[in-house]
Amino acid sequence: MDEPPFGFQYCRYCGGKTELVADVSPHLICTSCDKSDYFNSKPCAEALVVRQREVLLVKRTIEPYHGYWDIPGGFLELTEHPKIGAIREVSEEVGIDINIHCLLGVFLDQYDSGEMIYTLTHSYLAEPVGQPRPLSEVDAVGFFSQEVLPDKIAFSHAREVIDMAFKTYDELNRLEDR
Repeated sequence: MDEPPFGFQYCRYCGGKTELVADVSPHLICTSCDKSDYFNSKPCAEALVVRQREVLLVKRTIEPYHGYWDIPGGFLELTEHPKIGAIREVSEEVGIDINIHCLLGVFLDQYDSGEMIYTLTHSYLAEPVGQPRPLSEVDAVGFFSQEVLPDKIAFSHAREVIDMAFKTYDELNRLEDR
């Protein structure tokens, strides 16, 4: 057995020493109580806020991806529903409320802040209520059309979900026009 990664040397159930079991699904085993503990993705939520066929992006002031444009969002609180988390994150980052239309999808990604964290991000399509302004962890905000997106966009799933947001936005508008 291998050594567990930093922060995982002790059992969260009894405080005993853990060992890393590197099999099909790497996990920890406590040497005292024999309980297993598995590594899981951290839940996140974000909102693709679209206004007049432009998506809201924020410029990050923190690592990872300091200085890159990003979709407003972040890590969920312990018992927070992803939809509520997306609404909270947009409010914290740009100071507006949003009306959520639908869930676009759930995406796996990586968040490298010195320690690699795997994320499971719930991405929602929303419309803004108010005028966004940079607040927490953000130094600029902007609405971008699909044709003029910034070159530097944070996180590997972002371009895919931005494309999905524009397609879904167009489809919802077609349905409204009927």
